[in-house]
Amino acid sequence: MAKIQRHHIYLFLALVIVARWILKPSYVETIQANPVRDPGITIDFVSLYKEGVAHLLKLLAIPTVRKDENKVVDYLNSVFTKEKIKTRLVVHPERKDKVSLIAEIGPVNSKEGIILMGHTDVVEASDSWMYPPFNPKVVDGRIYGRGSLDMKGMLAMEMMTLVALNRQNFPLKNKIMFLAAPDEESGGVYGVQYLLDKYPELFNGYKYVINEGGFGIQNFPSKGQSFFNVQVAEKGVLGLEITASGSSGHASMPPKHYSTVSLMAFIQKVMSEYNFVKVTDQVLPFFNELSMSFNFPNSFLLRRLRNPVFKQFIINKLTERNTMNAMLKNTVAVTALSTPANGVNVIPDHASAILDIRLLPGENSQAIFEDIRKMGRYYNIEAKRISDSEPTETTANTPLFKTIKGVVHASIPNSRVAPYLSPGATDSRFFREKGFICYGIIPILISLEEVSLLHGTDEYITINNVEMGINLLTQIVLQMNL
Repeated sequence: MAKIQRHHIYLFLALVIVARWILKPSYVETIQANPVRDPGITIDFVSLYKEGVAHLLKLLAIPTVRKDENKVVDYLNSVFTKEKIKTRLVVHPERKDKVSLIAEIGPVNSKEGIILMGHTDVVEASDSWMYPPFNPKVVDGRIYGRGSLDMKGMLAMEMMTLVALNRQNFPLKNKIMFLAAPDEESGGVYGVQYLLDKYPELFNGYKYVINEGGFGIQNFPSKGQSFFNVQVAEKGVLGLEITASGSSGHASMPPKHYSTVSLMAFIQKVMSEYNFVKVTDQVLPFFNELSMSFNFPNSFLLRRLRNPVFKQFIINKLTERNTMNAMLKNTVAVTALSTPANGVNVIPDHASAILDIRLLPGENSQAIFEDIRKMGRYYNIEAKRISDSEPTETTANTPLFKTIKGVVHASIPNSRVAPYLSPGATDSRFFREKGFICYGIIPILISLEEVSLLHGTDEYITINNVEMGINLLTQIVLQMNL
């Protein structure tokens, strides 16, 4: 028998170390779900569902396209008044139509209260809808109307949750707040930002916020499965107006450099500088949970996003999807282009564009803005900041997240719940900046195709989803108070 040499042992140990390094997952922790307990009460959910749908139809019929949110607040306030739930209205001093409504139940003394939050404004609707966007219709179990998904549907679910608990006279351990805020679609200046800056005492005794930011996706990642994305973090926003200047001239004799060409070159430069892959800590739990729905090799690869041996292969596959790409990269979108209204044969003396830059956690919007301003000097471009918010995040290792996970698992067969980094901004960012624990989840099941209805044509929510949302939200709040 050949004698084992010392260098053979060293080689074997080296191979073991390399193999362990190659095989080591990027993330190994899995947040466990809290078990669902019997609350000891019986709720008439059938009646709640019917009332919730009826209220939603009334809410959708009120046009609140970036204004007139006070009309929705008046309706909500009338409902709570009939239910003998105390409310408070806060009017912004500069915009009388920007009114926030707060309704509360539960004990005065509270340390871990839950805020059920939603916004009352909606975005514009085109003329190409099948049904008038502000004359809601129920067709084949679908409720069509602007705001049905984003996010008057959630408002109806949250309202019925508060109503259900109040009717039961359930002995809550902590306060529950229903917060309907205006102006979210336009930045939140007249809504949540104003409330937190001017009336922080309103939120004493509260710890958690449930808001928009995620959905349950049905038949994902494969048929028969359901995947609930719970927003725990969101990207920062840097909105810029960039203007290139130069001399005007005749289009038949274009110079080498002029305003429109400089603008296009600069936009390409900004895109190339900031459109890079960055696997942040906030996305690893999501992909770890996602990996559990796959077999080898996908399950193996999704747990090793930071491993240099496998990273590039799996990242290339993931970034083919817009949603995954936005979770793994800063993004730069050109949302407007403009030049003076000259004739076709006149080179304009200036050209402008609006850039919407979304930043991953760990990025600093001020530093990036300064870098872009410096780059702009080479192209004779001036950059002006028009919006700015830093990335925000919340830990998923809390009793509320575990409760959400437990309720979903108990109610929805073959479902998974994952922490989620949201590419879009919500009002949760203002609460997170103040230290609140915020989760974004509209607890319904929609398809990947239905996600495109957000801000899109023929937006709808199914009656089944309204019922599911009322049921799940009520269960989550009950479980947190047992």
